[in-house]
Amino acid sequence: MLISDKLTKGMNDQVGRELGASSQYLQLASYFARDNLRELAAFFFRQADEER
Repeated sequence: MLISDKLTKGMNDQVGRELGASSQYLQLASYFARDNLRELAAFFFRQADEER
């Protein structure tokens, strides 16, 4: 059974959104880690992991 083109596109779009969110969370985590705000950095690192 083949997956429909509509479903394939939807899945690819969702993966792209989640990878984009992960990248943004990593950027925020790095920013807060640089400024020694460990709690905020840890939060955004966890969020990035959740999106991957």
